[in-house]
Amino acid sequence: MEPSPQTQHSFFTRKAWPFLMLALGLFRLAGWLQGGRQDPAFLLAAAGFALLAAGTAIRSPALPARSVAWRRLGMALALLGLALVLVAIALRHLGPSGGDFPLG
Repeated sequence: MEPSPQTQHSFFTRKAWPFLMLALGLFRLAGWLQGGRQDPAFLLAAAGFALLAAGTAIRSPALPARSVAWRRLGMALALLGLALVLVAIALRHLGPSGGDFPLG
């Protein structure tokens, strides 16, 4: 018997997505370190991507079955990471001069 399409997961969602988020976090951290630590948006984005990586790794279907509490923790970490990345994007575009926000 073949598993239903709802339980099949691609290689990307099982393994590559957490590593991609971690790589983006490390890239932002390196940018913050090389930029003289002047722009806090890089540090916020690095922390956000690291939390996204942790949250998606906890919820990854490649790992053995987790309890509901672990899956909720993973979702909370991922949402917190997403919020930090969005704040970093807003800070980056607004900047210290309070420039125009590109969405409005």
